[in-house]
Amino acid sequence: MSSLNESESCHLIQERPRRSHWVVAGRRLVWLRRLYLSLVAVSAIGGIGIVVSLLRPDSVTAYVAATALVVLFALLFTWIASNFWMTVFGLGRLISDRRAGAKAKTGVEAAGRPAIDTLGPPRTAIVMPIYNEDPARVAAGIQATLESVEEAGALGAFDFYMLSDTKDADIAIREEIAWMELISQPSFRNRVFYRRRESPTERKSGNIKEFLEKWGHRYEYMVVLDADSVMTGSALVELVRRMDADPRCGLIQTWPQITNGRTLFTRMHQFASRTYGRILAYGMATLINPHGNYWGHNSIIRVSAFMQSCGLPHLPGPAPIGGEILSHDFVEAAFLVRRGWKVELAPDIEGSYEEMPPNIVQHVARDQRWCQGNLQHAWLLAARDIHPASRINFLTGILAYATSPIWFLFVAVAAVISFSDHSLFSPATVLMRQSEAGWTVAASTVESWLVAGLLGATLIFILSPKLMGIVAALAARREPVLRLLRNFVTEAVLSVLIAPTVMLRHSIFIARLLCGHGVNWNPQQRDESRLSWGEATKAFYAQTVLAAVIIVTGLIWPTGVHLWLSPILAGLLVSIPLAVWTGRVPGGDRETLMLDDRSGIPPVMRRTNALSETFAGKMPPGDPVVRILDDPKLASLHLFMLATEPDGDSCRSVEGGVMAKVHDGREPLSDAERASILSNSVALRRLQAERAVRSGRS
Repeated sequence: MSSLNESESCHLIQERPRRSHWVVAGRRLVWLRRLYLSLVAVSAIGGIGIVVSLLRPDSVTAYVAATALVVLFALLFTWIASNFWMTVFGLGRLISDRRAGAKAKTGVEAAGRPAIDTLGPPRTAIVMPIYNEDPARVAAGIQATLESVEEAGALGAFDFYMLSDTKDADIAIREEIAWMELISQPSFRNRVFYRRRESPTERKSGNIKEFLEKWGHRYEYMVVLDADSVMTGSALVELVRRMDADPRCGLIQTWPQITNGRTLFTRMHQFASRTYGRILAYGMATLINPHGNYWGHNSIIRVSAFMQSCGLPHLPGPAPIGGEILSHDFVEAAFLVRRGWKVELAPDIEGSYEEMPPNIVQHVARDQRWCQGNLQHAWLLAARDIHPASRINFLTGILAYATSPIWFLFVAVAAVISFSDHSLFSPATVLMRQSEAGWTVAASTVESWLVAGLLGATLIFILSPKLMGIVAALAARREPVLRLLRNFVTEAVLSVLIAPTVMLRHSIFIARLLCGHGVNWNPQQRDESRLSWGEATKAFYAQTVLAAVIIVTGLIWPTGVHLWLSPILAGLLVSIPLAVWTGRVPGGDRETLMLDDRSGIPPVMRRTNALSETFAGKMPPGDPVVRILDDPKLASLHLFMLATEPDGDSCRSVEGGVMAKVHDGREPLSDAERASILSNSVALRRLQAERAVRSGRS
């Protein structure tokens, strides 16, 4: 894999890493990892052994089918077993911390002083790469975060950078307005900076790279936020404190809590993230630290380590599987680890938040982008000098999506076998039989008990992580018992119904990617605009028709296959109304799938919501060219931005017809015409002067 050599990657990498650089795992960590792998292996071997013992193939074709079925089952069963045992380790870690009286640190000392040095120039840059995002929401998140930092007494330790790759001219102007409003506040003057690239090469990773090359030498640390990220001041201070305490720590990744959910779909994930997700995060932290992972946001990075280690190579072959690395965060974590830097997951730090798409249509669209990026990591599984823990991180990311087509193939193979004339299993394995009286329970046999035990183990592996989360939530006493149990049942039912849709969509994504069809990385929809019936039907009509056809055939020619497929078919059949229903803001009972308080939204996010409306009111709609010409203050700001960006001012002549359209005002400008004017200081000044002359005459 010569294309992954350091000589072909970013110039920030200075020397080839060696395995001797790796952080050595302590004895306790080695023992825990071996125990975890042993438990997963024993569980998987036990399940596979039961399946193999039940097989009775009677022909060559049956042997081939049996082999395929066992391989697919082995992959799926190992996957759910690994998640189960990871959650067990996480619950053990959580219980241990609570018994020891451990609490999430706040980053502020008892005397009210910040636990980090706030004297001298800022040592930490908070960077937010943005691409065609809602400027009002972006600015609101920035201000709410900085206000929280100011309350923690640590504002002097941070600078904030809005790193824009926005191509939409209207959004770009509103970004400038948002920045102008932020720096108009005395506390944030010379504290918030804005830069927009005219040539957004290499997407987000290129955006960060350019920032580091220009301004990285000023800072020790960099906190990366997404456009929908918000962090409290105490969380940011604690991140800096931990980095100061460990000079070998290159990156600390927080566990971002999904919040601000209004639709039923987002509230379902919000509930799952807080109730079940944190235990899984504790399990990951127990087993992978200090060789952890990076999720691209809500994390702190040591700038020198990142610049030394994280130049990205180009993958072999063309896109979508080769070429430019899209999901760069996993790769950057692996590169830090292989150079001997610690990468830590810190699920105990409270105050790290993010939002998610408001409905399942937008959710699967985002998954499609992530799926393409994660599948690219297959190239890096065999790359030189990558730590084994990082390879496992890559493999886990790949399987997060690859398990969907594996599940689909398993169901398809099992269905085909059931309808064929070949026998794979002993008749004694049947749990239910169809007779003239209907479906009846079959006679008890050793084989039937093995089948029942395997089904029970599968249900335990799937449901136990949720039940462990409920137990932990009950122990924490943050939620009324009845409401918690009701939310648990609601989330579980919705998850079962949505899972077949996600499985089918992921399978289609991967098939398209393997056929060379990539995706466009468009900005994510973050508002709760109502999902229409037309949008849901367009997205899911094919799978609804497929499920309906199979159900009708089952009613005409009933078989055991239709009975076993019923949970999957039910989810596919109701996917359209389910998408519409869960994609709307529910009325009435506001407590459904909420935690901690009746609103379920932390104070810093409530402040973000209020500020978002305020900023939106300061960004009136209309053509951005006209807005600049009508607002001298905004015009001065925009011309200043053009002057400070080397590639920002095109300095090209604008066609006379375009200038005439601006003067006339009756015909709207095209996006290209608008961009040509807004990137040209000469044209803008000429339009200003001509407008001033006409105003004087009138």
